[in-house]
Amino acid sequence: MGTGRWIVASGAPALAEGAVVERIRRDPALALDPLILNGGLVYDPAGRAPLAAIHGDDIRSARAVGLPILSA
Repeated sequence: MGTGRWIVASGAPALAEGAVVERIRRDPALALDPLILNGGLVYDPAGRAPLAAIHGDDIRSARAVGLPILSA
C-alpha cells in the first residue's frame, strides 16, 4: 500500500493540496491547457516557477504544522 493510501486508511490527520488549478486559473499571465489543465505548465518555463511556488507553499504549510501532505 502506498504512503498516501496508508495515511488515508489510518485516519490520521493530513493536509490535502490547496486547489492548484484554482490558484493557477486566477493568474492572468498563465493559461490552463483545455485537456490537461495545469499539467502542461511543467513543460512551460513561464508556468513552471509559479507551479513550483504553489507546491512549495503547500509543503511549507504541512511542515509548519507537522502533518503529511496529500497531493495529486
